Amino acid sequence: MALDTQNFRADVIERSREIPVVVDFWAPWCGPCRTLGPIIERLAEEAQGKWELVKLNTDQFKDIANQYKIRSIPAVKIFFQGRVIAEMVGALPQNQMGEWINQHLPDPRKMEMAELIRRFEENPLEVQPELEAFIEEHPDLTEPRLLLANATVMQQPEEAVSYIEDILEGSKYFELADRIRQIAHFLTAEFTENSPVALKLKAAREAALVNDQEATIQLLIEAVMLDKSYLNDLPRKTCIALFQVMGTDSPVTLKYRRRFDMALY
Repeated sequence: MALDTQNFRADVIERSREIPVVVDFWAPWCGPCRTLGPIIERLAEEAQGKWELVKLNTDQFKDIANQYKIRSIPAVKIFFQGRVIAEMVGALPQNQMGEWINQHLPDPRKMEMAELIRRFEENPLEVQPELEAFIEEHPDLTEPRLLLANATVMQQPEEAVSYIEDILEGSKYFELADRIRQIAHFLTAEFTENSPVALKLKAAREAALVNDQEATIQLLIEAVMLDKSYLNDLPRKTCIALFQVMGTDSPVTLKYRRRFDMALY
């Protein structure tokens, strides 16, 4: 729709709290604007209510154009939840314009996911059933599966790994997923013999299961010193994974990282 009254707040800002609003900043004298106008209008029709279009004549509404720093037209901005979430300048062919809009539209599932993740991080025990239900409903979303795997690997290592089995090398989530898999491997590996290194690893696992981080790291370092290559470098790889989970500023990391590095040589 054309903005023909001073209702920018109602038609754009407030409306964007309910649905994305795409604003086409244009002027009658602008040639590229006349090219883009029909294109974006057709896209709005095809969207069937997924988003709404507002056309703003910058000659009529100079104050709004200045407020949003419109220096060149046509300019397109997507508003959502009262703020600009994407913007571009210039005219594009219809297929490219449609791709740009679709790429920048908010995904309701991801908005729900972000809120669920925030609540889970504040109260994991209470929110975990909701997170599990969300994962079951949206298995294609990686972040919640990764979050749940990371949160549950100590208690349910095999189930945690099942959440992330499709996160492979090349994924931006691979490093964290591989860390979780390493910890799960440490917790489920069979140390059948009673060699010194196996006994250290058994003791380290017992300490890990009661969340004694310092004892876990101490015993793993001792296992590294005995045989760092045992079971395909399990003591070394597990130490690294746990340091990464705890973070560089963790007191245990600060206390033992140098000792671990020295144990490798």
